[in-house]
Amino acid sequence: MKIRMDTGKTTLWKINEAYQCPPHKHEEDCQITIPVYGTSHILIDSKTIHLADGEGLIIHPGEHHELHIPHESSVIVIQTNYYKLTEITGMESMDYQIKYRFKPEVMNNHFRKWTETLLRQDIDQLENQETEQHVFSFLMSNLMDKLPLTKKAIRSNLSDRMNPIVIEYMHDHYKDQLNLNTLAEMACQSKYHFIRTFKEAIGIPPYQYLLQLRIEEAKTKLRTTCLTVTDISFELGFSSTSQFYRIFHQATGTTPKHFRAHCK
Repeated sequence: MKIRMDTGKTTLWKINEAYQCPPHKHEEDCQITIPVYGTSHILIDSKTIHLADGEGLIIHPGEHHELHIPHESSVIVIQTNYYKLTEITGMESMDYQIKYRFKPEVMNNHFRKWTETLLRQDIDQLENQETEQHVFSFLMSNLMDKLPLTKKAIRSNLSDRMNPIVIEYMHDHYKDQLNLNTLAEMACQSKYHFIRTFKEAIGIPPYQYLLQLRIEEAKTKLRTTCLTVTDISFELGFSSTSQFYRIFHQATGTTPKHFRAHCK
């Protein structure tokens, strides 16, 4: 079984079967291969590198490589822009043929969460972008272990402030399809640092805050107007009525119709 997901800039695979990928290379992307059960081996420029479960390897842009996965193994592959990854981690470059350590159970749990989000039909643009940044964040937490201590200390001491203009903008435009790039630029931060500092300042990620604003307005409209649930869902920027029902129930423990009925 193979699962593939795309965020637009990052592609994720999980391969749970015998698999052999023919020789190929990526122009600007790197490939991070992580067996979470069993083994795999990668042939890079005629050199074979064996990976046990929990061992991750970064394949650099321009490297010709083959991936071989035996029976009864499970491997997660993440393909993303190499220069974006080095920018986020603060590494000027990634070491060649160095194995990075990942915890298979943790890796599987994260992949499951990404799957639950990215494979939904009603995923919002902001939620998709946040998930992509969560992938980067996860990679950073593992790859940073290979950074020199001095650089790790410098990066851990950096502090960013949340720009109040971002909050005002979200309150003014919460009905729109917000873009993570726009919000990060307003805060003068990278997307990764924006999500981190937003959560530190507000307590929840940007997308959850956006949903909170929409649900509070939905409650008001359900109490004070005769608009249908469908009209309310689209007026508040939800991609479908089913998405509105699902998120409303998660936030309140009841459906919009039941909420309205109890308000009468």
